[in-house]
Amino acid sequence: MVLAQAGVSTRVVRPIVAGLLALGADAEAALADVGLDAATLADADARVPHAAAIALWLRAAEVTGLETFGLRVVEAMDLSALDVQMYAFLSSANLEEGIERITRYHRLNHDAAQIGLVRRDGEVAYRHQLPGGHRLPLVAAQFILGVVVKAVRTATGGAAEIREVRFQSPRPADVSEYERVLTTDVIFDAPDNEVAFPPSTLSVPHVKADPGLSAVLHRHAQALLDALPLVESLADRVRGLLAKELHAGNPSAAHVADLLGVSPRTLARRLAAEGTSHKELLDGVRAELAKRHLSESSLSVGEVAFLLGFSEPSAFHRAFKRWTGQTPASFRSAS
Repeated sequence: MVLAQAGVSTRVVRPIVAGLLALGADAEAALADVGLDAATLADADARVPHAAAIALWLRAAEVTGLETFGLRVVEAMDLSALDVQMYAFLSSANLEEGIERITRYHRLNHDAAQIGLVRRDGEVAYRHQLPGGHRLPLVAAQFILGVVVKAVRTATGGAAEIREVRFQSPRPADVSEYERVLTTDVIFDAPDNEVAFPPSTLSVPHVKADPGLSAVLHRHAQALLDALPLVESLADRVRGLLAKELHAGNPSAAHVADLLGVSPRTLARRLAAEGTSHKELLDGVRAELAKRHLSESSLSVGEVAFLLGFSEPSAFHRAFKRWTGQTPASFRSAS
């Protein structure tokens, strides 16, 4: 998805208006300044252009004179404003399952943002990115990462340890509001916008875990996703081709480019504009298929490695450990 084509749910825009009203600002004028109106936002199922939502964040910070307007909105908002995605998170068994649900359903709120868990030695991080190397304005990043922190603490009753909150933006002169609202270490000039945890935090149970409700919400969220208009990006098309070609035996960039009728250089340039690459997409498709095969089939680990195009089972073991932090055998036994 190219960012210029992305839409954003009104559910994640309405908290901006609530923040403006709470501070006595003229919300209707701010909406008009960025080409939006209150009638559109009244429809919970409507979507507005990503560019308009970002413009509203910037306008809100300007008219209120608050550089930390995003943090102020997080502090005052009710998480239920985010509807099914948040309820699915809160009713999940633990933080890992909850973040997996948020990632799966994220398109309900945003067509293009790329979110999910990143696993590194000694930590895991919830990362939020925009395609094509675009950066979130700091006021919007305050809101997004602040909601993650608030949701994690709410879901776990404060039991989850949050190690750091990291912003891509330069460090402001005054960070006292960040420290007060987020109550953890705050880092600026970071490579990505992230909330970092110790790996053990992923298994912290949610205080309102409810398997029955979670299953109902999953079906409801999937129905909502299926009802959204299909907006297929080049990356989506490449993922589909890679899944087929892993089975057929030729997932190379040159072959995929040929199937799409473009040169490998053009394919690389267009994928880079969407914030990804052939290598990254192939890695992601392999990871998804590996987990599916190990969870849902009786194929041996060696057979799964072969199906995914690995020349040696040892290479598959290393890749799977990088993807999940587990060996294929331990992942299967836990599934």
